[in-house]
Amino acid sequence: MLLWIIPFEMTTIVNCLYFTFIYMLYNTTFTVLYIPYNFLSANMTSDYDERTSLNAVRLVMGNIGILLRDVIFSLLAEGQDCILYATDGTENTVYILSGMIFGVVAMVNMLICTMNVKERVDENSDNTYNFTKNLKQFFTLK
Repeated sequence: MLLWIIPFEMTTIVNCLYFTFIYMLYNTTFTVLYIPYNFLSANMTSDYDERTSLNAVRLVMGNIGILLRDVIFSLLAEGQDCILYATDGTENTVYILSGMIFGVVAMVNMLICTMNVKERVDENSDNTYNFTKNLKQFFTLK
């Protein structure tokens, strides 16, 4: 949403700095969320074929989500015939509202995913954590 908000009339330099900061904030947030999500399948199963199937389903559903997002965005915010255009009649407001809607949907999806992830318990491994033992193992790696 912040990508479409210009808080006040700014000079070109301040405008550039503002959008650079907001874009960096967006990319940092995306990275913090996407890296664990991307590697979740590696912790869900140790079977190669099952992991491949999980990643395939994740990628296909992600692409379907992208297509749905584009269709929904065009219904909400593209042109004067869109649903949100009746609220204020300006593109800026329509983009801000659609950004808010998509932001809330993304947060709810990530919360649902996070709340339903359970840690895989390996019966054969020792679950105790020993810092000095792990540090010694680290320095013995070639």
